[in-house]
Amino acid sequence: MKHTSVINRDGRFKELLSASGLAFFVKAIAALGTFVLNVLIARLIGIEQSGYFNLALSIVTLISILSLQGFNNVLVRFISAYRASGKGDEYNQVYIFAVLRTMPASIAASFSLIYFSDWISITIFGKENLSDVISILSLSIAPLAICHINGYSFQGVKKVVHSMLALSAGVPIVLVPLIFIFEPTNAIETSSYYLLATLFVCITSSSIWYIYFRPKISLPEINVRKEVSAPLLSMFFIVLMTQITMWMGQIFLGVVGTATDVALFSSAQRTALLTSFILVSVNSIAAPKFAEAYRNADYEGIRDTARFSSRLMSAIAVPVLIFIFIFSDWIMSLFGEEFRESANILRVLAVGQFINVISGSVGFILQMTGKEKYFKYSLMVSCFLLLLIGPLASYFHGALGMAYVIAICMSTQNLLSVYFVKKKFGFNTMAFWR
Repeated sequence: MKHTSVINRDGRFKELLSASGLAFFVKAIAALGTFVLNVLIARLIGIEQSGYFNLALSIVTLISILSLQGFNNVLVRFISAYRASGKGDEYNQVYIFAVLRTMPASIAASFSLIYFSDWISITIFGKENLSDVISILSLSIAPLAICHINGYSFQGVKKVVHSMLALSAGVPIVLVPLIFIFEPTNAIETSSYYLLATLFVCITSSSIWYIYFRPKISLPEINVRKEVSAPLLSMFFIVLMTQITMWMGQIFLGVVGTATDVALFSSAQRTALLTSFILVSVNSIAAPKFAEAYRNADYEGIRDTARFSSRLMSAIAVPVLIFIFIFSDWIMSLFGEEFRESANILRVLAVGQFINVISGSVGFILQMTGKEKYFKYSLMVSCFLLLLIGPLASYFHGALGMAYVIAICMSTQNLLSVYFVKKKFGFNTMAFWR
């Protein structure tokens, strides 16, 4: 029995390592593409216009993800579980259910944002030039939502490359050539090209899903709808709080600061987020494995996968953090000499991302095993801290103050999740050396 267990464990590790390598490669290309894209935009349209574009994009991205209503990880969880059980028709029904629920919400959100764009720009942010940028980017809310549905669905069936392309790599891959060839001069033109890239990835990824799985365009069965709907509300609050932590820093700075403040912070934040490609790459493979193992009551499989994932992510994260710390000034100067002053912002945010990575796949472990309420508790504490001290930090200390708040909140969220995983499953994801 022990020999068989060792063989199974080694097999899990080899499969995870092989698949993670592919995911790592694709995500690394996406991260590089995103970085090049941000540098191109900043250099072509300047720091102020870059601030308008990034602020509007933060608002649109936040609304688009919220319009999924919690389907993000629900899709991974149920599609992977149904697939493991050989229920092909059911996981296609989950996909159709997500599309039917998401499309009306995302379309309504898009037109609402267009209607209120002037009020949002002038009354909330005090930036009249932001209105047209919001109006154009708001048209990408529905396509972005479908891209995420496709990406998480592909993740559930372990189509790593397809998932990465739909979720993160596709838009930069399409948008970089557009920006490079047409050289936009302002945020409005840049937003138009972003919309085109999003539409292209949405149509392409949807076509690929249809070609692979031929989903029946019909109302899903009641039992599937009930099972999938049960965790949606809880998952929605998780997504809401996660997105608040990720994007509220730029929004706070947009309210109390200038477009330049937003540009400095957002360029540093988006660069720091590149370190999370390690976490995303491994989690894209580990998340469905957690769901399958839990469905089969294989708690040893959950522990082994979690520890091996943490070991793999930590080994890559350390040299990346060292590189960012040493070369922060040079990295930010690539955006333009005026961005060099955001080097310390990058260092602070990178520390937060480092703790995020070495904490392991704690969020996915809790969400894929029906323990999402404990992840929600971690997020509630993190969001409370952000909403309590974020406005004051951004008002008195600007972008650097906001960076410290984001790093503290992110670290708090992950360390609390590590505690809950230890409490519920009996192992510490940060003890990767065991």
